[in-house]
Amino acid sequence: ILADFTALLPAGGNPADDFTRSNIFAKALRLAFHDAGEIDITQPDKLGPDGCLSNTAANAGLIPFGATTSTLVDSLFEPIFQKYCDSISRADFWALLGWLSINLSSNGAIPISFQYGRKDAVTCSVPRTRLPDAQLGRGAINQVFIAQMGLTLTDAVTLIGAHTIGHAHPSYSGYGTAPTPTTVATTADLQTNAWDTTPQTFDNQYYRSLIGVKWVNRGDQITHTNSLTDWLRGPTPNIMLNSDMVLAYNSSTVNSFGVLNQNCGPYTPPPQSAFVGCQAPTDGSQPNTVSTVQTYAGNNAAFLSAFAVSFKKMLSVGYGASYSNKLGAALVDLDLSTC
Repeated sequence: ILADFTALLPAGGNPADDFTRSNIFAKALRLAFHDAGEIDITQPDKLGPDGCLSNTAANAGLIPFGATTSTLVDSLFEPIFQKYCDSISRADFWALLGWLSINLSSNGAIPISFQYGRKDAVTCSVPRTRLPDAQLGRGAINQVFIAQMGLTLTDAVTLIGAHTIGHAHPSYSGYGTAPTPTTVATTADLQTNAWDTTPQTFDNQYYRSLIGVKWVNRGDQITHTNSLTDWLRGPTPNIMLNSDMVLAYNSSTVNSFGVLNQNCGPYTPPPQSAFVGCQAPTDGSQPNTVSTVQTYAGNNAAFLSAFAVSFKKMLSVGYGASYSNKLGAALVDLDLSTC
């Protein structure tokens, strides 16, 4: 599986190759998260890391939805799975792709131990999406990561750091400054709709970008109806979403659509506390997640180490005694360090 997945990746080192690598890594990570993220530990159903995605708009780009009739999951990942489907469940395969993406995009810097034993589901319908609505900010983070998945707020801040890989795709989510380029020739093309300047590399650049520069609420850059909120920085064409901004800036200033042309950042610690509550309106309080963001922004090794723990927890939600064996018995560790 490693050899087949690696064969999908161009060598890198130029914007076009780096964009392709970023897109493949991000799709695999999003696939693993969305599969796990559909669990709700308060409900009796068996959704979770089960190799099945609900037919909801939140999964657009991973499943055929609306005008999208084919995805990279169908065209690139599924053929690999079919080669090994007699040896691995689809749920384990999707989790493994996420593990491989992190390992390869970090140059092996994240020591995540892989686990297997997930069971596949044939159907996985839900009356509404259980995945985060980025527009709602902190409320959606609390609902999905803590209430539904049984993780901690620190896990949530850590896992959202996966935005260091990949791009927002307006055709799927509506977020972004412009349609993601189909032809990538320049660094600006590579960075368009990415959360940081190196979207092909898994590192702490997301956090450094979040608190290190000024972000401006520019409203909805695609439809211009202010139905969504894109936060932009200059001079790079990077973006942040409300669910990103609330990790470092007071959430009362970014509820709903926020205030157009409102500035947030860069963050400076007390006594300066510049832009802590953003501008218009100003609020001197801090979100209780900002210290974690600061730690990760200043220490890449600390972020990678924490991500290894939180990612493993996310991929095992619903399994084992801590979840009352909701989806099955505890998963089994498998040492892939020698692969």
